[in-house]
Amino acid sequence: MKKLLRISLIFMAFESLWAAPQEWRCSTGGVVQEGRVILSSSDAPRDFTARRSLFWKVEPGLDYTVTVRITNELTAGQVVLELHSFSGYDGTPASVRQMKKISVIPAGRAQAGESSGQRTWICSLTVPSEVTALQARVTATEITGKFTFEKAALTQGDNTLAIPMLMSLPELNGKLDPEFAAKALTLKDFLAYPLKDQGLDDEQTEGYLAMSNTDLFATFLMKQTPGIAWVGEQRTRDHHAMWRDDSIEFFITHVGGNRPLYLIIINTLGCIYDSMNEGTQWDADLETAASHQEDGTAIIQFRMPLRNLGFIPGTDDNIVDPLWRINVRRNHAKCADRLCERQSTLAPIRETFDFPRYLRIRRQEKANPITYSANLYTEAGLVAREKQERFWKVKKPQFQELLSDQKPPLYGEGAIFWYHPFDPAMLPFALQHGLRWSQEDFGKIFAEKKLHLFAVYDIMVDWADVATTKPGCGAVIHAPVWLDDWTFPEDPKIRKKVVDTLQKSIQDRPGMVWCVTPGDELVVHFQIIIMRRANDPAYVKNHPAFAKMLEIIKRDYGFGKYGVPEQGEGNPFALLALRRFMSDQCLLLQHDIKQMLLTHEKETGEKILLLAQDPIGYTPDEYISRLARECDIMTLQNGPAHHPHRQLIAFRTQLVRDLSQRPVWPCTHVESYLGHYSPEEVVLAYSEAVRGGATGFQIFDSDTRGKIAKSGDTRICYYGHRARWDAMIDTANLVRSLNTLKFPEPSFGFFYSSDTQYSTPAYDVIPPEIAYNIAGPGAGAYFRIFDDIQLEDNDVKLEDWRLVFLPDASVEREAVSRKFLDYVKNGGTVFCFDPLVFSHGIDGTDTSSIRQELFGTKTIAQKHSGAITLNLEHPFWNGQTTPQLPLFQSDTHLECLPGTETLATFADGMPAITLKTFPGGGKALLFGFSIGKVEPVQNQSAWHNCFRAIFKNLNIPVDEPIWNFSIPVPEEYLTVKPTLPTRQCLTGNYFFWFDNTPQKLGNASLPGATYTLTLPPDSDQTGTVTFPFETGNLTNRLASLLVPNIHLADNRPLIRAGKLHMGMFVDTWKNTDAFEVRFHFPQPVTVEQLRIYFSNILPDYQVSCDGGRTFIQGQGQKTQPLSDEILALFEANNQEPDINIMLNCRAGVGEAELEIPAQVTSEVILKFAQRPAGEKMVLSEIEIWGRK
Repeated sequence: MKKLLRISLIFMAFESLWAAPQEWRCSTGGVVQEGRVILSSSDAPRDFTARRSLFWKVEPGLDYTVTVRITNELTAGQVVLELHSFSGYDGTPASVRQMKKISVIPAGRAQAGESSGQRTWICSLTVPSEVTALQARVTATEITGKFTFEKAALTQGDNTLAIPMLMSLPELNGKLDPEFAAKALTLKDFLAYPLKDQGLDDEQTEGYLAMSNTDLFATFLMKQTPGIAWVGEQRTRDHHAMWRDDSIEFFITHVGGNRPLYLIIINTLGCIYDSMNEGTQWDADLETAASHQEDGTAIIQFRMPLRNLGFIPGTDDNIVDPLWRINVRRNHAKCADRLCERQSTLAPIRETFDFPRYLRIRRQEKANPITYSANLYTEAGLVAREKQERFWKVKKPQFQELLSDQKPPLYGEGAIFWYHPFDPAMLPFALQHGLRWSQEDFGKIFAEKKLHLFAVYDIMVDWADVATTKPGCGAVIHAPVWLDDWTFPEDPKIRKKVVDTLQKSIQDRPGMVWCVTPGDELVVHFQIIIMRRANDPAYVKNHPAFAKMLEIIKRDYGFGKYGVPEQGEGNPFALLALRRFMSDQCLLLQHDIKQMLLTHEKETGEKILLLAQDPIGYTPDEYISRLARECDIMTLQNGPAHHPHRQLIAFRTQLVRDLSQRPVWPCTHVESYLGHYSPEEVVLAYSEAVRGGATGFQIFDSDTRGKIAKSGDTRICYYGHRARWDAMIDTANLVRSLNTLKFPEPSFGFFYSSDTQYSTPAYDVIPPEIAYNIAGPGAGAYFRIFDDIQLEDNDVKLEDWRLVFLPDASVEREAVSRKFLDYVKNGGTVFCFDPLVFSHGIDGTDTSSIRQELFGTKTIAQKHSGAITLNLEHPFWNGQTTPQLPLFQSDTHLECLPGTETLATFADGMPAITLKTFPGGGKALLFGFSIGKVEPVQNQSAWHNCFRAIFKNLNIPVDEPIWNFSIPVPEEYLTVKPTLPTRQCLTGNYFFWFDNTPQKLGNASLPGATYTLTLPPDSDQTGTVTFPFETGNLTNRLASLLVPNIHLADNRPLIRAGKLHMGMFVDTWKNTDAFEVRFHFPQPVTVEQLRIYFSNILPDYQVSCDGGRTFIQGQGQKTQPLSDEILALFEANNQEPDINIMLNCRAGVGEAELEIPAQVTSEVILKFAQRPAGEKMVLSEIEIWGRK
């Protein structure tokens, strides 16, 4: 029988609507309902509220289409329409879940997501499992006018496209087999990303998918603009920069259960990146091929066994979950002719690509043989989505009872807040969108919360030099490591120049600087710079100091064997040599800065703190314990793991705290960077950091996601999601006043191998973090993290602990590896979770004999999957009640040598966990799989309970209260939602961002409304003085959301081409004469308020609502004056903002608000007084508020 993998591609309009006939009848097949209902205010008073509902019986797993004919003749009020999935129909216990909610407002006023006029809405969906009915519900509240629903129908259908199950698949040769293409499912019409209004991407992609009984096979054809070069490098597997090449990304995930997200990236050279839940421990058995055709097309192919995703033919039980989702993205790489990276996507997504909710593949459980089907859907799709928990939520939260009576160092100091709120790039942003912004406003907030401005450049320190903050709370300055073209590692003279320049910046700003830092992400940035230059023969030849540095790296750090690797590639020991060199350069720079600060303090009495350099990636990329000797504050970047069983933030924070023994102020990314987070999630993230030992924070509030998209950038959470801003500011403000936590005494040691992490391209720290989650918050034990550098420096000793956890250490300096062997011989106990531990020394030599002697095993390469079975008869497992522990996958098993015992086995009986006992009582336990393989399994509690029992046997305390610490979440954070304005914006140009999404609420729709100017603006070349509200610069704020952001450097090509300019958003007047703006409404309206958004100067003004007979006086205002250079930017439409001009900008965007006694009128006259000579007027937006 023919088998099909079925995929339904359902692209739906975003204006979705459901309607409910007045008298519903139920049916089970065919056209199941047609009906009509009319809701009218003539039948009820003003406070009329009505609700109508329909239950449609449906069958789980089947496809249905809903159609509704709608006529909207409302003039006031709203109608709310909802579609619910309903489990337990016909009187059984019910479970109802809202699948969609739409508010319908008077015709002509509709915004995105709303509907007006007359239309037919069509929606197709697959009914989720356990759902027995769909409920259409409509509620009308305080309406006037009429709203009609008719011809509502639900039909059963089959909207699937088939991926055929072929008897044989084509050869993997980088070519599209014509016979295969004719039979395979074709995926095409890739969309430009971000979507906005761009539609299909100019450089199209086609995909062809088919499967055999065992494999999934795909061929992708990538078209390229003529003259644009393909970009790609030969990269090692799982290289972190793969996405920078022209490449295909294939996403697939399970829907239910633990929802692992698999990602496969293949570039045009056939190189592979594959990961599961962002961890590269998972490797698919991929075969790839790639080619470049004569017509300029690139072809990428892959073949992947279905068993890599949990499907083993003929064994239905091995389907990990019946539901799957997939998406395909293409990366269009940056090159000389294409100035920036961009993407295109098969699914019309509007969020990050790694949100696994774009295509789902569903196993038809009733089919025989097994059939698959799927739905590709957008966020408007009618697919019930469970709330994805992205944080480990504490079950028994505690707060006050876990606070000690000891104050931490720097108690009371506010957070370090990066410069973004003060950045003059906020000026064009605020003018484009008509928003109030000034450095003074944010200066007041910083002063109230004692926030420290992270200035980066010394000139930015002056931004805080405003009346409310001088000398302020003190700024943080970044050492100018960019001097002489980023060459300080090459030459001690350049390093001295960096320090001397920093010293002068401090001396020039007495009382303004609180702290300095050597830099941000130094190791990774200089690693990239050095690798690029080292592989440029001309650069090496022309820069003798650089050539000498390369010799030093190879001789002193690479043991004469390993030099600087090729860019992003090469031997791991070469990468280790480069990073060790850069760590030492950071230490030297920091030492010189510290000595300068001590001298400054001695000469001036002014103490300035030193903040360690800020690393990037999964793990800090410097020797923390050595840096800490001269640092006052340690820092790191971290962020949520997006997983309910991982405490990634706590792990990274405790790692730095334990290795440094210094105050730790992490930069915990909960702004619009790694995702969009709710206020509750902000508190959960900060709680996790404090639980890990944080006593302060850095806040990097930049809408990085919007910046990358090049449109929709909300700059900072103050605008993009005010509730998130408040949560970050208020929670950080609370933490600065907290005493230290009651951390328990550590019960054992937890080893962290810096050498292993330094030799890994992407700093993949998954194994130690997973071991941390299981032993710490999982089992409730408490421990101290230490590393190889501390062992080498004798800062700690293994003998300090009776038990040591060793998560991974495949590359480790031999002297440290032998310390572990001696430790166990002398009676210590090691639990090792890395079957490849101590494989090599840092000089590349084979040290696996140490592993063999220590653990009494050989490691054998062989794949395993499924659970491991414990030998419960062994006394090691005393207290264990579960004979099996779940495991996703293993690439190895162990072979026991004489004297080594097997504690657990894989399904085939091969050793999975072994134990060697030494004569002195020492024990060495080895896992035959990486602990990272535990992370994907759903039943994490089994592992937690297992180690809880192990710890109890060893008399190690479990369920320590510290893991319950949680900052209380304010009640209002749990119910944050957009707020509808109490008035209507009569000019129709109001919006605000909520969760970084524009909310166009409260706008009145008044077709035909215009305004007239009695003095044309500077940009007018036609004499036009009357403008519709929708297009005139003073009332077209909503149009600013439809074009790229003018403040972003990535959009400068559009500025040069004249396609993006300030004249699209603001009007200016050089002429200082008095003039009027007359607003004309097509019907009488009630006017109650006026708002004006301006820059530079707003003269005195008057407002009349009765034809000019009487006026209400408004007082003029000024912002910081616009410089001539800034003014020039408004005059030349295609002129780019100059960085030096913007850095010195002090101008802002002001907001004037005038309350008006309610007046009914069809015209509002706004009269501006004459201005002083030379005072240019800049207007961004004008709003008139009231009621229709």
